[in-house]
Amino acid sequence: MKGCFYIGCIILILLIKVNASSVDDQYNEANKLIQNGARKEALILLRKLSKNYPLHPLRGNFHFWAGHVLMQMNKLEEACMEFSLATSVKYSNKVPDALFALGNCYEKIGRKELAKKEWEKFLKLYPNHELVKTIQKRLNQ
Repeated sequence: MKGCFYIGCIILILLIKVNASSVDDQYNEANKLIQNGARKEALILLRKLSKNYPLHPLRGNFHFWAGHVLMQMNKLEEACMEFSLATSVKYSNKVPDALFALGNCYEKIGRKELAKKEWEKFLKLYPNHELVKTIQKRLNQ
């Protein structure tokens, strides 16, 4: 009985590893699609990933790149939503970039006060980030 439980645990661990690898592969494929200009296909894949894997460590990246693609497609309201979702993933390495992009997105749709709010939040959270000077220039315009 214990042997079956042990084997079941090993199979479950292997399935999780295979699934994680599959997610990483799909994420890399989405990035290749973006690089090759296949925006719609990349967006579909990124949204599928964020929907199917809401707890995946790359979830913030899924939303960030979806926002990036939507900005390129001039779908600014949707882009703002994706960047906002990316900022809510606290453990994501894309939070600073998403805050900056969210400010840019708000600025492009004419919501300057929201842009300012996001950039000020960025400066408070990431005072030593490489984008600080760029954001300070934007705030002083």
